[in-house]
Amino acid sequence: MTNTSTKRALLSSAIALCLCFVMLVGTTFAWFTDEVSSSNNVIKTGTLDVQLWQHFDNESVEITNSSDPIFGKADSTTANSTTADTLWEPGKTQTVYLSIKNNGTLSLKYKVAVEVVDTEKNLHEVMEYIITPDATVANPVAKSDLDWTTGLPVELGINIASEDVALPVGSEHFFALSVHMDELANNDYQDGNIIFNIKVLAAQNTDESDSYDNLYDALATYGMPLADVEKDSAKVVYATRGMGGKNSEGEEMDLVTSYIFRTTETKEQAELNPQKLYHADFVVTIDKDIPADALGLVGYYEAYCKDYNNDNWVAITGNPGEVITAGTQLRLLDLLMGGSINYVELCEWIPEFKCGIAVLDENADLSGATITVELRLYEVPA
Repeated sequence: MTNTSTKRALLSSAIALCLCFVMLVGTTFAWFTDEVSSSNNVIKTGTLDVQLWQHFDNESVEITNSSDPIFGKADSTTANSTTADTLWEPGKTQTVYLSIKNNGTLSLKYKVAVEVVDTEKNLHEVMEYIITPDATVANPVAKSDLDWTTGLPVELGINIASEDVALPVGSEHFFALSVHMDELANNDYQDGNIIFNIKVLAAQNTDESDSYDNLYDALATYGMPLADVEKDSAKVVYATRGMGGKNSEGEEMDLVTSYIFRTTETKEQAELNPQKLYHADFVVTIDKDIPADALGLVGYYEAYCKDYNNDNWVAITGNPGEVITAGTQLRLLDLLMGGSINYVELCEWIPEFKCGIAVLDENADLSGATITVELRLYEVPA
């Protein structure tokens, strides 16, 4: 009995051991493990937010995106002393009190600029301005403090009125803007006007630091306009359709409107621009579907038109029956030249570009259409 029981016990143990090995097939051995994590990490960008304020005796008003005038209205009929509604005459001076506030979360630097977008009777020739730092309504500029022999001239386009000024987060800088009409202005300037904007150009400043230093944004640019835009007086131009004077005779075109773009940088300055090799073009955008042959887009630049097109403008027109859909971007230089140029080449070859729009089909429905022309840079594809 003892031998039989022992054999049975050994057999049972052997079977159990075999079952254990069978159960281990296909499994892995577990080692001691542990795990830690740092949760809820966020990469968040700061904000660059600059505001422009105007200050009066009893209130302050943000005018960051305001279209309300600070110096006279187009329909002003009185020469009283109210800066927002007044007529000008030789010798008159007006002063307004403004401030620039950093309302974002990043330190910034700024420049103040006066942008003259249009003028009649060349009134800008007899106007000048002075910016007085730290002046406020409570600490006003005295008339005797304004030396008009050192006033800044008013030029068409962008007039930079200050050097770089640092503005930390939450800070506010106050200044006065005084504008003066020359006492010697004659009758040629009667019934003239100037339309201008006050611009604050802001860019990153070198206050914040990364893991290495605070110089990573030392070369941050202001994103200034690449060209001054002037409304041209051109009404009727002579244009040839297509390139190379394919039509032997220039065709008269009555322009609805026309503009002159003048680059704000020379070739040498453009070569220092980080976007110097970007494609440059004058882009026309229409916000409404229109017949392609309803409008003629015309352009003129001396490097081509004067020498190779009998000094005529070049006209681009669409085919009958086709439609230019809303949002379509038409690149004028690409169409005129059959290729693109970079920003340095633009500043060298086309420092001045004229363009305009002519209505070719009087029956076309163009009501409500807005046509925008602007100089743009496009990054070169990788």
